[in-house]
Amino acid sequence: TNRLVFMDGVLAEVDRCTSSKDKAICLWSLATPQLRGMEFCSILGWAVREDDGSPSIRAAAEILAVMKSVLVNREKDGDLPQHVYRGISMPREEVKFFETMMEGGNKYRAKMPLATSWERHVAQGFMARSFGNKARGFTKVFFEIQFEKTWCAHACYVGELVQRSVSHEREILFMPYSTFSVQKVTESAGDTVMIELVAYADNREHPDDLPTSSWH
Repeated sequence: TNRLVFMDGVLAEVDRCTSSKDKAICLWSLATPQLRGMEFCSILGWAVREDDGSPSIRAAAEILAVMKSVLVNREKDGDLPQHVYRGISMPREEVKFFETMMEGGNKYRAKMPLATSWERHVAQGFMARSFGNKARGFTKVFFEIQFEKTWCAHACYVGELVQRSVSHEREILFMPYSTFSVQKVTESAGDTVMIELVAYADNREHPDDLPTSSWH
């Protein structure tokens, strides 16, 4: 079946790597093979977002737990940029979640792993491609994320680990259920929603039962 061919292709690429870190980052960064037009990382994010109790969510959670244990360093020393950026498209009604967070307690957790870039233009390119592939009712959303401190216990600088077959996008990857707060939501010319966030340094300092975003 297509799924078996897809997984055989994924495993073949991962088997080319030697260290655990290389395998984890290769798994996250694979552009091919694809299943129904989706990369492996997109499938992981989709499974976590849907969270429907099916075997797919359990498998995705196990994979992400292993990736987190391999990739994330909890040492309180780092050299993070002041801001990172993420560009996507999402259903217009999902923007209301961020508007509500800005008006209320403003802290929330993002269900899925979040890929961001040091480079604004990289995130803008992802946003344009995402919007071009979506049906009507979606809107462009651009996130500007400021770090609370110069380190983050649940984020990984993928660029330091990237291996031969993966393009270097200066990516910071946030693990699932990372904690953020909404600072500002505005709509710019060109119908792009701009959302300014703060990424907190340590998830353990914030309640487990914060609201969660289904789209990010």
